Amino acid sequence: MEAGPTTEDDISRTQMKSMTPWLPLVCAALIGAPHCLAVPIIESFDPVETGSFDTGFGYGGFASFTTLEAFLVSESGQGPFESPGLTVDGSDGSLINPTYAKWTGSSSGSGSVILHLDGAMPGAMTIDIIASGLGSGFPLTLRTFWDNGGLSSYTFSFTGGPYDRTPVPDSGVTLCLLGLALPGLAAYRRLTNRQSATPTGE
Repeated sequence: MEAGPTTEDDISRTQMKSMTPWLPLVCAALIGAPHCLAVPIIESFDPVETGSFDTGFGYGGFASFTTLEAFLVSESGQGPFESPGLTVDGSDGSLINPTYAKWTGSSSGSGSVILHLDGAMPGAMTIDIIASGLGSGFPLTLRTFWDNGGLSSYTFSFTGGPYDRTPVPDSGVTLCLLGLALPGLAAYRRLTNRQSATPTGE
């Protein structure tokens, strides 16, 4: 009996049979490579310069997080952080010191990070982005390299720190303390003058 004409289904079954011995190897490679299972998406924003400048990136494929820290590791030119330091998904963070900004909230695992920097756009800078309070998924820990205000490259494995997390004293609190101190000094001076003007008994 002659074989019937070969159909597309026959070809597909033949191809699947030829691929079957390789399937365990493919699965093992995927399991051993988490980057393939949850590929992070980084997309740089164009910097906006108006005396100071803002720049940043969109992210996706990451775990959710509750805290995001940004550390200015190095920069050429001007460009320390300025208030509010960084904005995550439209929510402003806090400027702790000129090289450290912190955000707390609740991320959805994808969104945007805007970095707010002071001065002219630096020629190059390195910023470490570290997330904590992670949910399940891909961690967000980046060492980013910026060139002329734009993200040029990034890496997920880096040796960071020690970082300077020392807060700068709040100028409002300083002024308030100074305002309380001045009346106290004035009252003390009046009391001292009054005591010196009082005649002593013979």
